[in-house]
Amino acid sequence: MPKIIHKIKIEDFRSFDNETVDFNDVACIIGPNEGGKTNLLDAVNMLMSGDESDENDKRIIRTSDIRKNSLKFREGKLPKLEFELSEQVIQDQRLRKIFQIQKNSTITLLRDGNNFYPQLEPKLPNDNILLGNLTEEDIEIKNEEETIKIEGSDWTLINKKDYELLKTQIDQLVSSGKVELNDESNIIEAIKEYLQIEIDYNLNVFFWGYDKQKYGLPDIVNIQEFLKKPTDRIAVLSIFRLARYDQEQIPGIFENKTETDYENIFNEISNKVTEEIRKAWPPNPDIEINITYKTDHLLINIKEPGYSIEPKYRSEGLQWFLAFLIGILAQAKEIKDYIVLIDEPALHLHPGGQKAVLSLINELATNNQIIYSTHSPFMVDKRFPERVRFLIKDTKTGYSLTKAEKPTKENILRDPLLRQALGYTVTDLSYLSEQNILVEGHLEKKALETVVNKFIKEEKIDETIDLNNTGLIDCSGAGEIAKHAKLYKNSGLFCISVYDFDQPGKSAKIANIQNKVQLEEEIISVDQINKSFKTMEDLLPKEVYIKSIKEYFKLKSEDKINDTEKIPRIEKLDNLIEQRIKSKQIQVEEQKEEKRKIKREFEDCLIKNLDDFLGKNNVDEVKDLIELHNLIKKKISEFLEKNKNKK
Repeated sequence: MPKIIHKIKIEDFRSFDNETVDFNDVACIIGPNEGGKTNLLDAVNMLMSGDESDENDKRIIRTSDIRKNSLKFREGKLPKLEFELSEQVIQDQRLRKIFQIQKNSTITLLRDGNNFYPQLEPKLPNDNILLGNLTEEDIEIKNEEETIKIEGSDWTLINKKDYELLKTQIDQLVSSGKVELNDESNIIEAIKEYLQIEIDYNLNVFFWGYDKQKYGLPDIVNIQEFLKKPTDRIAVLSIFRLARYDQEQIPGIFENKTETDYENIFNEISNKVTEEIRKAWPPNPDIEINITYKTDHLLINIKEPGYSIEPKYRSEGLQWFLAFLIGILAQAKEIKDYIVLIDEPALHLHPGGQKAVLSLINELATNNQIIYSTHSPFMVDKRFPERVRFLIKDTKTGYSLTKAEKPTKENILRDPLLRQALGYTVTDLSYLSEQNILVEGHLEKKALETVVNKFIKEEKIDETIDLNNTGLIDCSGAGEIAKHAKLYKNSGLFCISVYDFDQPGKSAKIANIQNKVQLEEEIISVDQINKSFKTMEDLLPKEVYIKSIKEYFKLKSEDKINDTEKIPRIEKLDNLIEQRIKSKQIQVEEQKEEKRKIKREFEDCLIKNLDDFLGKNNVDEVKDLIELHNLIKKKISEFLEKNKNKK
């Protein structure tokens, strides 16, 4: 696996202030939406000197005053990018001698605004052999018979034979007026220009950013329009390439053919494309791409057992995947020693499809360096934690800037930075299913699990939620539920979200609906059980709650205990936690973490006592929890029935 770019230093570029990111041969860039992932890929793509910086590339400033008005301002200066590259981008042996480039070393390329500067200086042995290292070492070229003298100067450029080898590049520089070869400094500048030409020639960047019009599979193709501009329809061009037709051969397919000829040709093309897709996508062995010729048009259908349908009627995930698969497979042999940039691969695909894309990325990395961005944990290869770079939003200073971090744990899927970047870890996802219940935290998850497991084991209620086939996910906060719901729904999974009715829960529920993440009928809040309820604590039996208060906070006063039991309970509980923190005389900066710890310990105490209580009592004693359970069960049953009818 080639490693072409080792690191990039980014200054004043969009969401980046001053940040250095290093890369492995495969780099997985993880971060939330609007977290800077695309900005990082665009910065790397600036290696191609034809892409100029503009006003939109300047660093964004968000001050507290600006945030109030939702306005964005940008720095006045253009970005500065510094690339550390492999020495392999300089292949010309004469240049390697001049600049004394060693094997396995790195070179630095600076981009300041729209200007590129290789950070290399020629190593000149003495005044008389300015470019002596272009030929045999230590030979004074001025003593050779054939030399090129620069008019009006004592400088000898190079012997005639070797000058001819550089003639094309240097002549272009002279004729364009960029440099006049009439003194030492200009000769050096000419060689630096040639160095940049050499780097540009050997440095290849391929950016896959999904453009549905250009890369997507069309339903119908006008043949004459396609032949005029085949690169406007990359997916169609890639289909022919997969079937072993070069671009130059394509027009000949449509010359002097009978209907039978067309049928045979496009049956063969369809079979070859289908074969390649099935090899690359084992989870879907029955998929078939069918291409037919009809009156100066090509018709494309996706076939699976029982039906055939146009691409536009398939899911966004499948459309993206087929476009990516066909495009990459068609160019796989041509793409070698490239930096391949892929923005959000498999965004709308089911986890199984995402794993297939990850496998394809690893295959592509055999001959290329891959840098891809994602906010899906299914696109993280847990075997290679060293590949991962987290992008975290830093808002402490009044700016919303992107910071880059490396993993802190060897098990990348449980790394706390993964939760910080995405709002969840794969540990959270381990119970995912076709239908899922999303809850705010530890207590909600454990309380529902305890009720279901206890009553199903002791057969105290007839029908319970089947936790074998239903995921129950602790989202670690009301504000995180919608992030989980969006990810799972994009992967084709069904979700019921359960919110508290305190202020954070109400706000998060409203945002979820307003942002169209979930429908209102896919959401439950605890006030639906009882209008006075605010949090899960209010649904627990009084006996369980008071016993837990006594045990954990060691309260003896009956007044305090009774006061704490009143609904809603959360305010009094918070007061008890604050008193515990004060009694420990904990530093201010540590109080938040201590509060979280106390709350978690108290929740564990509640669950233990709830488990004991359920072993001794019947369903009527936990009627509020059972009502919540039944409400969730009803919504899941409605989903399953609707899904059954679809099938």
